[in-house]
Amino acid sequence: MENVLKRIGQTAGRVMERRQDSDSVERLSRQILEELDEVMRRKACNERWFQLESDEDLVEACVYESRELAARYRYLLRQAKLLGLRADRI
Repeated sequence: MENVLKRIGQTAGRVMERRQDSDSVERLSRQILEELDEVMRRKACNERWFQLESDEDLVEACVYESRELAARYRYLLRQAKLLGLRADRI
């Protein structure tokens, strides 16, 4: 009887661990999707700024920011792919 109770306790523990892992993945997925939205918003703002800017140094700043945002976007897409997020959620 004691062994049965131990096994039930172990099984319950594994189920709880899986739920916690699932919650962690869901939280991380939401965070990645939110960051992707933010990067896309910032990219759109950067493109508008670039079109309006005439100062040579500020145009250069726009270009560097654009490259930074593109790199961040690629990173987030890789993370989304690792988590198995589909395009309809991105």
